[in-house]
Amino acid sequence: MIGLLRAEWLRLRKRRDLWLVALALVALSIVAYASGLSSAETNYAIPPGEQIPPEILEQIRQQRLQYAFPLSIGSVVQNGQILVLALIAYVAAAVSGAEYAYGTVRTSLVAHADRRGFMIVRLAGLTVVGVVLIGLLVLVGALLPAIAMLLGTRFPAVVDQEFGSLAGLVAVTLLTACFVIGLTSLWVVLIRNAAIALVLTIAYVLSEGAIVGLIVRAAGEESAIRWVLPVSDLQLLFSRVHDTSMGAAMPTPLAISLGIAWVLATCSGAVGVLARSDIRE
Repeated sequence: MIGLLRAEWLRLRKRRDLWLVALALVALSIVAYASGLSSAETNYAIPPGEQIPPEILEQIRQQRLQYAFPLSIGSVVQNGQILVLALIAYVAAAVSGAEYAYGTVRTSLVAHADRRGFMIVRLAGLTVVGVVLIGLLVLVGALLPAIAMLLGTRFPAVVDQEFGSLAGLVAVTLLTACFVIGLTSLWVVLIRNAAIALVLTIAYVLSEGAIVGLIVRAAGEESAIRWVLPVSDLQLLFSRVHDTSMGAAMPTPLAISLGIAWVLATCSGAVGVLARSDIRE
């Protein structure tokens, strides 16, 4: 197992696209934060000398609060959710798909006969990449308000720190990233093509909404069954971070358990498929 971990570390470290992905994520997060903060400061053009209504002042304050620490972390993570999950899906497809594209999968499995261990280490390595990318979003969200203040921005005082909500948001984002890694890796070992695997992952995420629509039509809007599928369940968890009454028919502990179960199911599927694959490349 130590040899597998060392080999995976070397393999990931030498991939330049991973470094480019991280740089792109940081750069786009900074641009999104700066754009949002600028928009929050200029949304209301009040003529000089005119009295600003109290409700407008409160709206301006609430908008600017989202870019003050620690709420800035939530803003950056929320704005970067789709991007970071898309990048994680790309990394999962590219890293495993490259083994088939370049015919190195057979060499890797000959060098390490334990196929299950090989795939488990691969999934663990991809999870670490996901943790690093999400950690970069958190770090950017924590640092940018300080930089903005150095440049002259003045934020209103944050009364409610909301660290619990921020921790929940980061945790659900990480859980979603793990599901994306498991699903994309499963497609890769089934199809043996990175591009098709990535397309299938996106297609499933988009098509699940139609399936949920059929479930709602058959079982009713308030039925807990509508939250059983993975994307729907994860969307519910994201909503629960801000609104605990959302989807009251599905208890939060059960929703979390379902999310973890889907992660384990997709990852176990990827491990099982590789273990039984006939590798001739």
